[in-house]
Amino acid sequence: MAVLAGLVVLCLATGLAALADVQHRRGVLVGVADRSSPLAGAAVSVYQSLSDADATATGSFLAGDQAPAAERQRYLHDITEAASALSTAAAGAPDVRTATRVAELTAQLPMYTSLVDTARTYSRQGLSLGAAYLREASGLVRERMLPVAQQLYRDEMARLGTAQEDAASTAVLPLLLGIVALGALVVVQIYLRRTTNRVFNAGLLVATAATFAALMWLGFASANAAEHNETGRRDGSAQLEALVEARITVLTARSEEALSLVARGSGKSYEDRFQQARARLDGDGATLGSFAAARDRAGQPETVAKVDGARSSWQVWLDKHGQLRTFDADGDYNRAIQVATGVDLAHTDTAKVADGSTGQLAAQVVDQLSAAVGQAQARFDDHAGQATSALDAVDVGIVLLVLLAAGAVTAGMAARIREYR
Repeated sequence: MAVLAGLVVLCLATGLAALADVQHRRGVLVGVADRSSPLAGAAVSVYQSLSDADATATGSFLAGDQAPAAERQRYLHDITEAASALSTAAAGAPDVRTATRVAELTAQLPMYTSLVDTARTYSRQGLSLGAAYLREASGLVRERMLPVAQQLYRDEMARLGTAQEDAASTAVLPLLLGIVALGALVVVQIYLRRTTNRVFNAGLLVATAATFAALMWLGFASANAAEHNETGRRDGSAQLEALVEARITVLTARSEEALSLVARGSGKSYEDRFQQARARLDGDGATLGSFAAARDRAGQPETVAKVDGARSSWQVWLDKHGQLRTFDADGDYNRAIQVATGVDLAHTDTAKVADGSTGQLAAQVVDQLSAAVGQAQARFDDHAGQATSALDAVDVGIVLLVLLAAGAVTAGMAARIREYR
């Protein structure tokens, strides 16, 4: 009786441990797909939209009334995207600190748009006060909002990484219990063979096969889920981080370039920060630049092509930026503005946007990186869904198998017990 009870307990304990592990793993993966990924995406969207809005607003300010309507629409779209992402982040905030950061950004967003609108109004009236309001608006974004948005983004990516590691962990307890149960079943069968002179015990054989099948199912399903989870991390979230960092740095460079011209002769500090952004993007002999880091993580040809296209446009932009700095240093402000925006302020009656302005090149770089970000996000979402699907029906199947094993043990041992009575 003690042997029977022990074997039944081992089978049931294996099933309970496997059931708990599968449900925990599924809960983590569902959380990754349904909460962590959308929340991380919202944090990325806030971070990127604010940066893009700042870069677009400063570029449009330079062109004044001659700025293309598309730039104004892009700015408004960025603001809408940021507001929507903040709403998503607020609804899914996992702790008080995140909720506080989201509330802070939500309160500052209308302050920023008000400053930009005021700057545009004064600029249209030909008043230099507009530049002061624009600098204040840009300072609000770069010095207060973006650091908070960046921390929000990094916190969510860290949480996402922790959840991915948890989902990929090995099912140690159920596997150990299952191995012990299998070992006990084999030992009991050997013992019965020696004491009863029977070669096989049908019940224990069925129990052994059912327990082995349950362990194999758990192992394969967990490994499959872990593989998809790891692929999603490598080809999705890891790439996403590198691409987002490159995109934000590009937008920073565009804002600093535009502000150096808004400052009209006193923009050295902005140009210095442009060169700092350039160093982060290009790297040096000791440090890998953001473009190179993003390309190294982009394993898919389509994403590599986007990063290479962005880098190529960036090199053309740098050449144009050199021309811009030369014109500005020589006091030819209108020519510098034309290089930056494509608008000839000296001939406003016939002004039109020319091809190849630094603003257009910056937009090309940003759009290429945005497309790469979208590809990485899609891959992550796809593999997150496949990781969850890999565990479908596993818990039900394992429960049925261990119940079969427990029943078979009872049936197999009951006959031997009756022989001794």
